Amino acid sequence: MNCPHCGNPESRVDETRPGPDFDRRVRFCRSCGKKFQTIERVAVYGGRAIGYLEAAATLEPEPEPEEEPAPVRKIKQPLPFVATADHDAVSWVTAEAQPLLLEWWNSSRRSKHGSRATWTEGAFCSSAKRVSLLPPWKQVVLCTCGIEQGWQALKADYIADAKPPADAGFTPKSTAMQEAIDSWNNRVA
Repeated sequence: MNCPHCGNPESRVDETRPGPDFDRRVRFCRSCGKKFQTIERVAVYGGRAIGYLEAAATLEPEPEPEEEPAPVRKIKQPLPFVATADHDAVSWVTAEAQPLLLEWWNSSRRSKHGSRATWTEGAFCSSAKRVSLLPPWKQVVLCTCGIEQGWQALKADYIADAKPPADAGFTPKSTAMQEAIDSWNNRVA
């Protein structure tokens, strides 16, 4: 029996399904490894029984028996994490930024993102850590912008072009000098 895919004459029988008029066989090609079906029946020629093959490529394949789908198990979703003022991660940021961080986490994110927001304690701690690495004035600006915009995450890149307020202390005109001062303040803190 030649493979209908590659034409190789060698195949192995994987399964035989006997029927009243013919046998349906599932074969695997030894060359390309693809599966094909044949219909085989016995023909009588001159009083002797000889085998006769028909290629199943010209016939419609037998439909596979349908199995009932397994019942879907619903995974219980964890409840959203609600941050409170007594959480350890809240103390990492300055006192001015603490209520803003809590408001961002508990209300602003939920109002904009709903169930798509990541509501785990680990996500809150990583956000608080990112905010705590910034200078105090940038912490307030980042949390305020996060509330106003409904950001899913608070990243310093979002406010890279923010200017410090006049009462933030000495501010150099060069952005490179400001970055050096910010990195020094972050390393010391």
